[in-house]
Amino acid sequence: MYTRTLGGERLMVLVNFQKEPQRVALPTGEAKVVLDNTASALQGISVKGSEITLDGYQAVVLEVM
Repeated sequence: MYTRTLGGERLMVLVNFQKEPQRVALPTGEAKVVLDNTASALQGISVKGSEITLDGYQAVVLEVM
């Protein structure tokens, strides 16, 4: 996981390099999925909570609110 910030916009990149699904802790309470490399239907939804589960080899980019 890593973040990039420019002005007031903050993006967080999460990548699962393993075959098995992995739970990833989120350091923030709310984010929106802006990019997803799978057909998991996560793109465009808001993520609220302390973790997200990524499928095997899945990568997502979150816009931190």
